[in-house]
Amino acid sequence: MKAIVFVKEVAETPDGVSVTSDGQLSSGEGGAFLTDPIDPYSIETALQLKDKSGGEVIAITAGEPRAEKILKEALAMGADEAFLVHDEAASGSDPYATARLLAGAAKKSGDYDIIVVGERAADDNSYAIGPALGQHLDIPVLTYVNEVREFDPENKKIRVVRSIDGGSQVVEATLPAVITVVKGIHEPRYPSLMGIRKASKREVPVWSIADIGEEAERVGPSGSPTRMRSFDPPPPPSGCEMIEGTPEEVAEQLVGKIMDKKIL
Repeated sequence: MKAIVFVKEVAETPDGVSVTSDGQLSSGEGGAFLTDPIDPYSIETALQLKDKSGGEVIAITAGEPRAEKILKEALAMGADEAFLVHDEAASGSDPYATARLLAGAAKKSGDYDIIVVGERAADDNSYAIGPALGQHLDIPVLTYVNEVREFDPENKKIRVVRSIDGGSQVVEATLPAVITVVKGIHEPRYPSLMGIRKASKREVPVWSIADIGEEAERVGPSGSPTRMRSFDPPPPPSGCEMIEGTPEEVAEQLVGKIMDKKIL
């Protein structure tokens, strides 16, 4: 059994992303970055499938060289291998073009039984990677998975429970397949001290666009059907007004201000 988990690096602080004067997003180097909060659930799902069926778990991300850090976190949790897809020509890829990169990485890694990703990304709130992977790889996609009820690599079968509005749904598919998991599907395990130490010494191979068999014009801005015209930064926080006096006086003034502004 081989499971591939795609993880993503996201900005932890506002310094990691800024809006330029012409309304475009700029990735800053001064901010802190971390693993997308949903990715540990994806990794744990793949690891539990490995615990039951044997095999291996491979963690892959597409991004900047600093993203090696999140791959080593996946290795510390128990992933067997990790690979980074990095190429300057891929900068500016939208989710669809990014999924094309990841699909190429999946093919390069060899035969696999399942691909696990989070249901959405925390930074752009996109739910597109899982379905786009299914399209690029021409395999089934099961979204919003909150339980893997049956996983049978030998007979190429998977049965899962999906979260839907007002309830849940049990669906089946043939393997290989992509599943997108929701938070809470499992409680992610903590890396052991030994796992952290071993992961810190591992080298993470870097694949270019050519390495995964892709072409520059099919990724990056030229390969992205989505075009963001501009972004507007949030307005600066407004000042606050402090109300002084006795509790009764403060309450009276506060009620008056609320009524004046017609908040209630």
